[in-house]
Amino acid sequence: MELNRADGALQYGFLNTSYWRTTIDVSSLSKGKYFIEVVAVDTHISSNIISNLTIGFTWSDQYDLFQINETEWIYNSEHTYSKTVRSGDVDGDGTKEIITFSFAYSTPRKVILQIWNFTNNQLMLEDSFAWDYQGNDITAAQSADVGNVLGNEEPEIVTLSILKNETGGREALMDVFNVTDGKITRITSIHWYNLSRTNARDVQIGDLDKDGTNEIITG
Repeated sequence: MELNRADGALQYGFLNTSYWRTTIDVSSLSKGKYFIEVVAVDTHISSNIISNLTIGFTWSDQYDLFQINETEWIYNSEHTYSKTVRSGDVDGDGTKEIITFSFAYSTPRKVILQIWNFTNNQLMLEDSFAWDYQGNDITAAQSADVGNVLGNEEPEIVTLSILKNETGGREALMDVFNVTDGKITRITSIHWYNLSRTNARDVQIGDLDKDGTNEIITG
């Protein structure tokens, strides 16, 4: 197997200058027959540190990327860093939504989960859920994934963050959400640590043991 860079696929720049890392997802959001969308989040500096969500697409038989739409957001005028973007039909309406996961330098620091609709090439925020942990700083949003972990019909959203505890140590914090009637609801939460500092980085959902039930994997 040989990997080759497709002409134009990695050369067409449609994002603003990034201050934070860029995360992408590839999905068929608008059910188009001939193209798929590329969804990207990054963070850039203007008068503040702002998160940016960009939608592009590529034709199925070509490699050039074209920007469709983009939007910016900031949480309560605080520096807002985007970390993860995913897509999936999280509310069971037959259309995929875009999920973004960010964190803000508020007091205390919070993480923000957002659900976006993409209809007729337009982005619209469906709902947003921001939280800390019992008044303690959540120092960083790390990762999120979409998948069915409860065995029901609609998938859940699983997020992974880093929590600053009362002793100044770092713990991993995992939250599970669902979306009903356009509203984000937290189902459960768990946090853990090894020794005094745990820097969890990624979360994925998959059926590792082939028993028909998805597991949640963190690292």
